[in-house]
Amino acid sequence: MAHDKPTPKPGETFRCEACGRDSIAKAQKIMDGWRCLGESVVCAFCKAPVAPPVPAGDAAAKPAADTTAARDRLASFLGTAPVAAPEFRDKRKGHFCKDCKHYFKHPFYSRCLLHEKPVEPMDDCADFTPRPPDSGEAPTGSSSGPQPPRR
Repeated sequence: MAHDKPTPKPGETFRCEACGRDSIAKAQKIMDGWRCLGESVVCAFCKAPVAPPVPAGDAAAKPAADTTAARDRLASFLGTAPVAAPEFRDKRKGHFCKDCKHYFKHPFYSRCLLHEKPVEPMDDCADFTPRPPDSGEAPTGSSSGPQPPRR
């Protein structure tokens, strides 16, 4: 790696000094089992390191700082202050059929028992009635006694 050339970022083309080919820089995770130790930039052909590895803690901290800085630059460019995300006045769930008292749940068939028609779980309706919370008891008509062992 020459000191006079800038370090390529992942996805950029460059001339690899190890294999001598025009290549693309590729980001490669450095792993220890399931734990990510960091990330390095390597040649896509010969896997030779192109840039020094970046520890995982440094790589994770950069995007948040870049996002905040970018947001501040945009706000100063527009001459405004950053605006917080809007909050909904209605904190309840949406009036979706899947949350309605009259929705018949089945893996192969979804039906509204009030209107007696097939529905999709994410449909909405003016006659929405919220389903009562589950009490943790077994539904009526099912056996709640001990089950025989399976063989």
